[in-house]
Amino acid sequence: MAETVQGFKFPSRYPWDQWANGEQWKLKQGEDFHVGTKSFRGAAWQHARSNNLGLSTSVVREDGATYMVVQFSKSESDRISPGWSSTPEG
Repeated sequence: MAETVQGFKFPSRYPWDQWANGEQWKLKQGEDFHVGTKSFRGAAWQHARSNNLGLSTSVVREDGATYMVVQFSKSESDRISPGWSSTPEG
């Protein structure tokens, strides 16, 4: 019989808990994530919002590869990288 639950965590395709440790992570498209950078940024933003975290992101292109640098922080006001986008659009 169906039942309601609270606090259930749906499985994720990304190790958000590892990446949300406050460090800057340089993630390679095609290895660490397999969607476009806008979609991945949106997924990271959703994780940040769901866990009351701040988020800084930047897209980096090097030697023909595309990377997303992400850094989660304890709150939006803790952003330490001015100029990086903290919204899914930017």
